[in-house]
Amino acid sequence: MKNRAPIIPSPKYPRAAAAATIQLASRYGADNQYLLVQRSNPPDEGLWSIPGGKIELGESTLQAVQREIYEETKLITATNFPPSTCSPLRWHPHPFMTTDAIFKTGEDSEDEFTFHYVIAHCFAKIVLDGTPDEIPRLQPSDDALDAKWCTMTEILERRNSKNLSEGVITVLERAEELSQIGALHVS
Repeated sequence: MKNRAPIIPSPKYPRAAAAATIQLASRYGADNQYLLVQRSNPPDEGLWSIPGGKIELGESTLQAVQREIYEETKLITATNFPPSTCSPLRWHPHPFMTTDAIFKTGEDSEDEFTFHYVIAHCFAKIVLDGTPDEIPRLQPSDDALDAKWCTMTEILERRNSKNLSEGVITVLERAEELSQIGALHVS
């Protein structure tokens, strides 16, 4: 008898989620890099995506995304960690866009869904002074199989490889555009 995937009940309502577009920028003109994680759980198990997850009851969007980044990569995301750990991240105070992640139970399914998330996308920036030693180390954890910094060129090369979550390029291109015109102020 074949092993079957567990039956996941269809959600009754969309779930709130937050994701973080984290830009690694250099003061010396190197290409910006962005943080991607390889997902270990559905939806999009095994695919590379922007890190994030569900917003828990009582969390603000920014608190949720900072928690998720730490859980998935061990990257220190906020100053509410012990005083000896200072975050290199500078956050834009509000989400810069939203997307939907809607997964139907099957191709023929009209009204059965396994997942439906409304995702608020937040933006953070790390500015490097120029040495490779400054690049924050990532330690995949929780529901991330792997985590890495990628340039837009590297991400665009993945476009047709079927190992990138849908919408990743759209979100990163929007963040890049807004960042270049100075619309994503960070503090």
